[in-house]
Amino acid sequence: EILNAKPYAYLDDAPLDERRTRAVTLRRTLPEHARDLGALDAEAIERVLDEARPDPRDADELHDMLLGVVAQRASDAWRPMFEALADAGRASCATADGAAFWFATEQLRAIEALYPSATRSPAVRLPEHLDGPRPEREDAVLAAARGHMEYIGPVAPADLAAMLSLGTLEVVSALARLEGEGLVLRGRFTPGRDDEEFCDRRLLARIHRYTLDRLRSEIEPVTAQDFQRYLFTRQHVGGNRRVEGKRGLIEIIAQLQGFEIPAVAWERDVLPVRIANYTPAWLDDLCLAGDVAWARLTLRKTSGGSRGAAPSRATPLTLTLRRDLGALLDTVRGPLQPEPPAAGVAAEVLDALRTHGALFFDDIVAATRQLPIQIEEALWDLVGRGIATADGFGALRQIMTPDRAARSGRNQRRHARYGAARVGRAVAPQGRWSIVHNFGAGVTQQDELAEQAAAQLLSRYGVVFRDLVARESLAIPWRDIVRALRRQEARGVVRGGRFVTGFVGEQYALPEAVDALRRVRKQERSGETVRISAADPLNLAGIITPPPRVPALHTNAILYRDGLPVAVEEGRAVRQLGGADAEVAAAR
Repeated sequence: EILNAKPYAYLDDAPLDERRTRAVTLRRTLPEHARDLGALDAEAIERVLDEARPDPRDADELHDMLLGVVAQRASDAWRPMFEALADAGRASCATADGAAFWFATEQLRAIEALYPSATRSPAVRLPEHLDGPRPEREDAVLAAARGHMEYIGPVAPADLAAMLSLGTLEVVSALARLEGEGLVLRGRFTPGRDDEEFCDRRLLARIHRYTLDRLRSEIEPVTAQDFQRYLFTRQHVGGNRRVEGKRGLIEIIAQLQGFEIPAVAWERDVLPVRIANYTPAWLDDLCLAGDVAWARLTLRKTSGGSRGAAPSRATPLTLTLRRDLGALLDTVRGPLQPEPPAAGVAAEVLDALRTHGALFFDDIVAATRQLPIQIEEALWDLVGRGIATADGFGALRQIMTPDRAARSGRNQRRHARYGAARVGRAVAPQGRWSIVHNFGAGVTQQDELAEQAAAQLLSRYGVVFRDLVARESLAIPWRDIVRALRRQEARGVVRGGRFVTGFVGEQYALPEAVDALRRVRKQERSGETVRISAADPLNLAGIITPPPRVPALHTNAILYRDGLPVAVEEGRAVRQLGGADAEVAAAR
């Protein structure tokens, strides 16, 4: 209860799974796997070695140290204390291969096993009640290695062997036994050194902690207003920040994938503000080439009936790189699957797609023997359920912009013979229709999904904290994402710290995002205005910037000035926001 204090013990509104008393830091241990440990700071290593290095103040403390390390190289700094121990018969010096080792009398049998031909001065004898058989040499090497590893820090086996005047192979064997006991870890810890090293786990945890503390101390947080300005820059919104061409389109899709936006808003509002001279043909080419896919990720609540969904331009969809579609389905849907239609034309279309695979529109008409207008409505129902997609965005574009004049000819549709000229549309939707497949469903582990979700959030925002993901649709709990971010921080992939002021909980950022935030903080505010759709992922009004929140509808828009929302367009009406008050609130 001290560590996990009751809710009344807090004055902030931190989430329950992050609440800890401020006086106790829990995560002072290493990551679960040594491979998750990133580059360590040389100054942190030196600091820990200074703290761990033995510094006996009297003969008794030196005796205690000699009991632990078994054999200690002679040191002039401690010689007066050693001579006092030697005069009392409590210690002696063993000379082997030209090296002098001090040892406590209680370690006489271990010294005999380590250095059988060594000369000892002064000669010492064990009391009868302490005397016993000589230990096996490998056990004596193990004891000596254990004692030295408690304070020498990262060391290569060859260096430890030279320090003890022992064979390298037997020292490697002893270190492997200590590793099996969980006392030491192996890796490449010292910057600039490629040799494999071993280090005591407790010392390594302290070095790791000091490394993270130093990295975090270098960070100066920015205000929410500056953070919003940074997000505009990161996502290439407005002005000369916009990218160009198909390559730029792929970059934007990779950044925004997994975030669902009303279907009509993608090409009308979201992509043009990020891509200069955006051309719909670019998206068609990428989709037909198999590089990009689109689908609904979240599951629509349905009754399972045969009645399909009316075509709606507000149906939430995401654009994604096709190779990442399966991972996004897992992170958003989890183990749940979309509910198929129980009966009706949509059920027949779904059955045809399951039986024959991807089909062109005319093939679906032939397979189901239904009217084209009914097929369109059925396909839209399957799209809304998250079941169907097409290999081209043009097919979706045509369904969203129907030929109303042709649709109004009810008598023509009623009396048209099957197989006659196209009814209800002059041109069939382009491309082939298929089922949204997830070939890796259930294969990816929860930790891997959390890693993927964290990586996508970092790609989108650069900085990640709990409040920022309020509009994300994720089936993975925030606590799992935080653990993934902690592992990435341990590897040195991301930075942890306080990057944006005014928000509770842990914050993590990509290294390049830290530099970009620093540049934005130094950049003068010039009164730049940016207009974005309320459905845009950057609609963070009331989440990052001061209230009110603006509903994420594709008919709404927000006007930002220097990173603060100053006006909202709701249909044809424009509502002014308190710009001056907002600036004061953001600067708190």
